[in-house]
Amino acid sequence: MIQLPHVRQCMAAALLAIGAMGAQAATVLPVSCSTDPNIFNTGYNPILRGTLPDGTVDTAWDVSAPIDSGNAALPPNGPLPTAFQDAFTGNLAPDAWSPSPFSNAQWISSRNQADTVTGDWFYRLRFELDASISPSGFQLAIDFLADNSAATVWVNGIALESSPSEDPYSLEGYRFANRTQMRLGAPNVIWRPAGQTNEIIVQVKSNPDLEGFLAQVSSTALCPANTPQIMLTKAASQPSAAPGQAVNYTIAVDNGGTASASGTVVSDPLPNGLRNASWTCTASGTPGTACGAASGTSALNDTIANLPAGGRVTYTVNAMVAPGPVEDIVNTASASPPADSDAICAPSGAAPPCIATATVTRSEVIKPASIPTLSVWGIGLLALAVTVGIGRRLRAR
Repeated sequence: MIQLPHVRQCMAAALLAIGAMGAQAATVLPVSCSTDPNIFNTGYNPILRGTLPDGTVDTAWDVSAPIDSGNAALPPNGPLPTAFQDAFTGNLAPDAWSPSPFSNAQWISSRNQADTVTGDWFYRLRFELDASISPSGFQLAIDFLADNSAATVWVNGIALESSPSEDPYSLEGYRFANRTQMRLGAPNVIWRPAGQTNEIIVQVKSNPDLEGFLAQVSSTALCPANTPQIMLTKAASQPSAAPGQAVNYTIAVDNGGTASASGTVVSDPLPNGLRNASWTCTASGTPGTACGAASGTSALNDTIANLPAGGRVTYTVNAMVAPGPVEDIVNTASASPPADSDAICAPSGAAPPCIATATVTRSEVIKPASIPTLSVWGIGLLALAVTVGIGRRLRAR
């Protein structure tokens, strides 16, 4: 709660009047280990690496309409809203609301912040982890400030902070000394893997005249330092092949972590059902990434010369299907980083070796259609018919 003088009330009204409600601006943020952690800040401008102008819409955080508590505290665990709208930047109480200590975050407020409502606002941020990130290795250190209090924090629907024992509607949570400090990550937080949306919701409790919210990241990196994260993928060129046909496999090794995984051994032994293997290797991603060897003429077993963070090594393995019955041929590849690298497998977070498989079904050999043959009696009758025919033609002359 900040009681505004007349001039500050006019400022609040002006900010509220900016822009008509349209499509919601906040989007699901893509996040990798190399992502700028400040994108989690409120009011952040990722292009200029500063703050958005006052009155503009935050593109990362949005907010629910206020829930009127009627001067009675709502339960700290809900109810969580399902409808959200744009939140607007601007420090409406600069004499009281602490600014970002790094000048890279700005206060945001609901369009309703000037209402004479004692209630609860729910601020939300959504993001999706890159496939190369292990959810167990993702860490986010973040501070929350609010007028009046950041009472409860949810991650993926799980409440992590509860309302303080004091009246949360009268606290001075807008002062930096009273901020809510959190470190979001394993083992207390279960992040969702690539392809699923993670959600952070902060419940702000406030009395009139204003409410506001500021999120300030203190992380300098989103993944543990000096930790390679190896993602191994494998795919076959076709689902089935007959004996004697060629099959190609693509094996990719990505380092989505924050440290080198040079010396990783990539192995792809031939299973029963395949023979005559050969392979080639290409490097991409971070400059300097290098294969151990450019090619080989046997089953793949290569030690990657240089696999820095962000590097990728791709192997193409060629093999021939051996004769045998109809069955699935399961081909398993592995990537084993050096034991002293502290590497983990992505996205599972499991300890190496990292494993990937591809299955090709050995199909039947298609036999050519048989040509009808004559028995001994058939051949004799055919010869007799030919002899009789020739004799008649000679007599006719």
